[in-house]
Amino acid sequence: MTQGIVSVSPDATVYEAAKKMKNENIGSLLVIDDGELLGIMTERLITLSVVAEGLDPKKIKIKDVMFENAVSLFPDMDLKKAAMVLEELEIRYCPVIEHGEVIGILSVSDIANLIEHFIDCVFAELGVRARKRRGT
Repeated sequence: MTQGIVSVSPDATVYEAAKKMKNENIGSLLVIDDGELLGIMTERLITLSVVAEGLDPKKIKIKDVMFENAVSLFPDMDLKKAAMVLEELEIRYCPVIEHGEVIGILSVSDIANLIEHFIDCVFAELGVRARKRRGT
């Protein structure tokens, strides 16, 4: 999970959102209004719903193209279950909620990085065991 919330107003333009994503080096923004999570805006939505349709990103509001969140994850959710939620909904980002507050966002990249780290740990442990068996 990526902690820290980078958000955008539903009344911001798609152009403003894209600039914010570029500056923050992220692929999604949570759409929040008066502390309430309304949805999510992703670089994919910008590409497919605005650019590919020939719309002007400086004129289109986030609220007109955002993905309205119908689901969120919880910090103690099993990783396999969280990954299945992303897969079933065909989404790459999902907010993580604790006690009614957004505390972060889980992305497919977060899951891939965790799996990579896990595999590295397994190989390191296998190397330690092999050295012990050889007596080195």
